[in-house]
Amino acid sequence: MRNAGRFIAAGVVALALVAAPITAVDAQATGTVFTAVNPDKKVIQPSNMKVTKTSNTAVVITWSKVSKAVKYRVKYSTSSSMKNAKYADTKTNERKLTSLKKNKTYYIKVVALDSKGKWIGKYSPVFKVKTPNRKDTTLFAPETIKVKSVTDTTATLTWAKDDRATKYRVRYSTSSNFASAKTVVLKDPAGSTVTGLLPWTTYYFSVRAVNASGLNMSPYSASVSAKTKSPAATEIPAQPSATALSASTAQVTWQPVVGAVYYQVQNTCSDWDHATERIVDGLTLTVGGLETKTKCSFRVRTTNEKNKALSDYSKAGTATTFDTPTTVNLATYNVRHVTSPAASTEEKSWADRRLALRDMIQSRDLDVIGVQEASTLGLVLTSGASKTSITIYEDLINLLGEHWALSDTSRYNCKKSTTKSSCTYVDQGASFGTRILYRKDRLEMQASGSRLLTTPSGGTTERYVAWAIFKQIATGKRFMFTTTHLEYLKSPVTRMNEARRVQAAEIVQTVFDNNPENLPVFITGDFNSNKLQVPSNTPYDEITAYGFIDPIANVPTGAYQPAATAQNMINVKYNTFNNWTRTLPRHTSGKGANIDYIFTSPTVPVLEYETVVNVDANGRWVGMFPSDHNMLRAQVSIPDPEVQYDPVVDPTVPVDPVVPA
Repeated sequence: MRNAGRFIAAGVVALALVAAPITAVDAQATGTVFTAVNPDKKVIQPSNMKVTKTSNTAVVITWSKVSKAVKYRVKYSTSSSMKNAKYADTKTNERKLTSLKKNKTYYIKVVALDSKGKWIGKYSPVFKVKTPNRKDTTLFAPETIKVKSVTDTTATLTWAKDDRATKYRVRYSTSSNFASAKTVVLKDPAGSTVTGLLPWTTYYFSVRAVNASGLNMSPYSASVSAKTKSPAATEIPAQPSATALSASTAQVTWQPVVGAVYYQVQNTCSDWDHATERIVDGLTLTVGGLETKTKCSFRVRTTNEKNKALSDYSKAGTATTFDTPTTVNLATYNVRHVTSPAASTEEKSWADRRLALRDMIQSRDLDVIGVQEASTLGLVLTSGASKTSITIYEDLINLLGEHWALSDTSRYNCKKSTTKSSCTYVDQGASFGTRILYRKDRLEMQASGSRLLTTPSGGTTERYVAWAIFKQIATGKRFMFTTTHLEYLKSPVTRMNEARRVQAAEIVQTVFDNNPENLPVFITGDFNSNKLQVPSNTPYDEITAYGFIDPIANVPTGAYQPAATAQNMINVKYNTFNNWTRTLPRHTSGKGANIDYIFTSPTVPVLEYETVVNVDANGRWVGMFPSDHNMLRAQVSIPDPEVQYDPVVDPTVPVDPVVPA
């Protein structure tokens, strides 16, 4: 057995010394393949052999430098046994081998030499390279391509001259993979200009050699990129088209202008001295906050990347907003707090995102919205010489304007509600960063409050549900609106799933305690649990068990599929958590794996249910992300007072459930 053990050990060593061949593709991706055979790293020898260029009759190879080497000798042959080999010396770790045969495999190895021409160590492993057989690879690809200068519509390029090339074909595209590329044949490698480019646009360029007849003589070079400049001026945009969407919103569209980087849209419902402005990088804008049943005007001009005007304003387009609405537009939105380190290069600070988030809210003509993560104190509002520290929800109210109000303005549940220092507890209805904002010109708030939810062992922060009773001024109809933000930790799975179930039960209990008239109810917020959660989506299951409805019936594939109650579903394929991902995450079932929800009483007609996104035809977000969540919106009709909601009460759920440790 002892001898057997030695035999096995020796066998292991023997096997370890037999290395598998290593295969790679050359740097120009021409299809040339080289293979390192039996590499041995225990001796001094050149390594990391690479083919950097190929043509039909030449290759350029490189390798890692060897210490104390004065020069290197390259041995190459068309035979793997190195029969009839040729040699080429070089003082650098690069060598061009010429006068090769096309479509032929060559075997190559390199040894380092000292000042007397003696070997340092041994030859490198043999590797092989096959020369191509192409009409377009008589020459190497042009080298050292550079963008010498740009204007708003041109780019001047330079590259290394090859005396055997008569002309050069330049390809250029706004895509790095040269999709939909254009080409132009130019002559002067010391400075040739590509014209007809778009202003303030990034272009990619590469060059190849061609002969007098325009036939290719080389592959394309590596690419370079440059961004064209913005123009000094543009044409004035044509008169925009304006269409009223609701009692306070209108959509404005206009035709593109050559040279425009951005567009400045100005609108007013009185005179231009009282106009408001928006800067956009598209050709459409939904403007909110307009006056009801009023003719409003909209005009457009072009600007550059520094928001400097490039044209005068267009003629104004007009639209008349609708009469007082009888439906309610409500939403939930996790606005992302300000103190977290950036989770992505796409994440910007609150100072950068605040206007984009305001515009997103205003674009949907909302009556009431629940927001989460809006509590961070430490934002500085400067007015003249004075500075005031404010929260995100206070900043939002200021941004949205005079028609908006908070259901509760207290920062803390303390006797002195503006500070947590030396706090004497008093229920002020405060709810940390979970807040309700509403249009006070459309809704009358009749009651409000909050409840601190049970925090599990190891939980992250205080979690609240905020609630309010509203009366719609136009119709006199009343409803209850709530919003929340549940525990986000996912581990340990069993404890945190149960924690969210308990928090959801407490929300339902809060509804029962504060809605004695059984008014229609909306439960909204970030529940930090989706339909893919294992073993189940506990807060969703808990809330729907009490009879509340998910209007889009977003349940796991394979589960019982109840009918959706939303009459029109918009962009619901996208997840509500976008995670700053430019191509927005979506779920294959056709409904997103959402962690944000709007639940309704079963008597509520839901006219529209929308995951609010700003995407192009490929599902990529356009412009700045307002948040790492997408806003959820529902347009609903409040049932008549005689249509009462009869909640399903589960007597087995305690009023104050306890989270297991």
